[in-house]
Amino acid sequence: MGATAILAATFVVYYAVQLSKRLRDNLGLGFKLIGIVGVCCMHPFKRETPNGDLYGLLMMLLYYTIFQAQGCIDKFYSQSISDQLKSIEDSSAAPFAPIVLVFVNALVSPMSDDTGFVFYYPLYTPKLAMCVYTVGTWFWINIVYLVAIKWSNEKRSQLVWNVVIEPGLWAYVSHYTFVMIWVTKVVMPIEMPVFWAILTTFVFSELVIILTYYLLTGI
Repeated sequence: MGATAILAATFVVYYAVQLSKRLRDNLGLGFKLIGIVGVCCMHPFKRETPNGDLYGLLMMLLYYTIFQAQGCIDKFYSQSISDQLKSIEDSSAAPFAPIVLVFVNALVSPMSDDTGFVFYYPLYTPKLAMCVYTVGTWFWINIVYLVAIKWSNEKRSQLVWNVVIEPGLWAYVSHYTFVMIWVTKVVMPIEMPVFWAILTTFVFSELVIILTYYLLTGI
């Protein structure tokens, strides 16, 4: 009940902010803070689920609902976000941006053994690690989103377009399935070293994503 109320409150904030023309036109990147705060406010209601249960599944769906809502907001106000990003690029703060990004990434990449059920987001069970992990998730999503706005809307290379851009949405939807197949059926049974596990998982997932995408779109 509490998590559902947080979800409802987050949607109310999304709606209320858009009623103000001044906020709607100028908030830009600030829209992303709404989702981060909303998700973090759900953490007190996330209980440990080391083996998975229905409650954990429903909680995960509530988290993902905010992710989807944030994606819609980002789409609606992409021009405002792009304008703010351009102003940052043209400012004196631009040279310091890579340093800030590396520092923030270090802060929001928790290394903890206290994990819950691997299929239920967020992964960690301690509330502090959960908050850090959540912020890290948003951090990487937003970095990829901003890079995509800058570089992925133009066909610079046919090969890159065919392999990276065009199957992008399918990769987003399906990648976890292929990652788990490889990890559970190959990496874990033979206790593959970490370096080779990361490399082979990436290569396998990427190849299967591309293959299945063109098989599905060719049907």
